[in-house]
Order: sequence, then C-alpha cells, then structure tokens
Amino acid sequence: MKHLIMILLLSYFGGHTMAQDSTKHREIGVATTNLEQFGFVFKTGKELSLWRFTSLFLSGNNDKNSEYSGNNTPVSTENSNSYSVGFKIGREKRTKILESLLLSCGVDASFGYSYKNDKTTTGTSSDNVIYTKTCTYQPGINLVFGFNYAIKDKLLVGAEIMPSVIFEKSNTETMKLYKLWESKSQKIHYGLTSDYLLLSVSLKI
Repeated sequence: MKHLIMILLLSYFGGHTMAQDSTKHREIGVATTNLEQFGFVFKTGKELSLWRFTSLFLSGNNDKNSEYSGNNTPVSTENSNSYSVGFKIGREKRTKILESLLLSCGVDASFGYSYKNDKTTTGTSSDNVIYTKTCTYQPGINLVFGFNYAIKDKLLVGAEIMPSVIFEKSNTETMKLYKLWESKSQKIHYGLTSDYLLLSVSLKI
C-alpha cells in the first residue's frame, strides 16, 4: 500500500513535465533541518518540474563519560560511538507567483539509518562490562510545501514544510559475560514539527 501511494504521487507530479519548457534546469546547494542537521540538495529537470535528491543528517559521535567515587575510584565508564545517514528522492512542481517568487509542492521517499555501539563498565572488574549495539532503519514518505525566492537570477533561497509518515525499526543486541540478549522494536512517526522544516540555499548551474 505504501509503495502504491508513492508511485501514484510520483506519477502525478511527473505528468506535468511535458507541459514545461524543454530547457534543462539544474540546482545544487546546502540544506538544513532545524539548524541541527545539514546536507546537500540537488535538483534537475525542467524549470517548473524537477527531480529532487537530498542528502541529510550525515553525522557521527564518539563520547566517553566516567563517574568517580569520593576517593577517586572509578564507579562507571561509558564509551559510545554512533553515526547516522539519510537521503531523500522525490518530485517537485513549481508555480510562479511573482517573477522572483515560486510556490513549490511535491513528494519525497526517504530512508535513514543509524548505528550506536556502547560499552559500559561498572567498577574495575571485567565481569561488569556490558556491550550494547543498536541499528535503526527509517523508511518513510513526506509531502513538500514551500517557497523559493530567486536572488540575482542565479541564487535561490528556499523554505519548505514536510509533513511525513516514517516507519522505524530497531534491533538491539546486549552482551554481558558472553551471554547475548536481543530486542526489537517498531514505531510509526507522523505529523509536523520543527524537524520537518527544511531551509536551503541553492545555485543554478
């Protein structure tokens, strides 16, 4: 059902391509969601009907946290490594409101992946070490509503809101004293928050 909805939406926006000018149009730029996750955006097609490719939230962390008792004896130490990647592919249709102002609407198919590896040590004994590994997969689909403002004919500043539905699946493995526990979870996220606001600056090429 999800695949059918995505195909229908992409087909709808793709059907407007023939009515546009035949001149090839390309844009490349940077984008951010909530000024926390950054990535690149590339668009190609006709002036008012474009394919959109977005790479977002490529990030990673390497943390170490320790707690000590009053006599400076280590109580616990946690080492954590994590990274996440994500991308979107979709279709966008534009309508000219003014000469320099464009209304955009479209749809994206998205996929995100994150990995986290933790090692927690309690006290000084090697028997008190816990290893935890979590892999999370997030396929989804979102609509696109926004504006693009052209500056000096080459530079575009855009703002988009993207209500979405995201299916999240996580697998967690925990090991202690050579014993392995595995847990799985599934969630569905939907709605519209500040995380679904995309700001971009692009250059026509």
